[in-house]
Amino acid sequence: MRRGNKWWVVVVLGSALAGPGTAADEGAMLGEEIVAFVRSRMGQRVGGGECSDLVVAALEAGGAWVPRGGGGGGEGLDWGDRVEKRSELRPGDVIEFREVVFIGRRRTTRGVEIYRTEFPQHVAIVERVMDRGRRLVIVHQNAGPATGSEAERRVVRRDTLVMGDLRPGGVMRFYRPRRGTVASPWGHEAGEVD
Repeated sequence: MRRGNKWWVVVVLGSALAGPGTAADEGAMLGEEIVAFVRSRMGQRVGGGECSDLVVAALEAGGAWVPRGGGGGGEGLDWGDRVEKRSELRPGDVIEFREVVFIGRRRTTRGVEIYRTEFPQHVAIVERVMDRGRRLVIVHQNAGPATGSEAERRVVRRDTLVMGDLRPGGVMRFYRPRRGTVASPWGHEAGEVD
């Protein structure tokens, strides 16, 4: 009897902490699928070239719950479960920007230059988290230098956000996509009845 209890405890702990199919594993796998999709579209235009077109396509490709409705650029949409701290972000998470401005210095082949990046209303996918969230590599479209052409801005690209360069006044919201079905415009999942 005693032997059976010890074995039973080991099995429960082993499957709860490290076994495949746990919520942590599922979330990480979903994030990997989302990131694989956006990487595969680098330099291409997804949908109409809007930032939200890329995010919706990536979530659909990964089998994640996809919000419907809201304004242009993903305004007011629930992209998944809220992540409160940047340090808890992981690849595949979604960032929503409102009136966000970054101003800083960066090294280029010509030396050090001052840059300014603005996201009045934007949404992007986290590709990589560095320095406990102090630097984020994002993949997005409908963004880029103001001097670039419209065609150049509307393709999938990668950028690094240095959070120390973030200026006060804007809002960034972080979301962790979750597996599920497409949401209806009435606030519940498709097929679900009130």
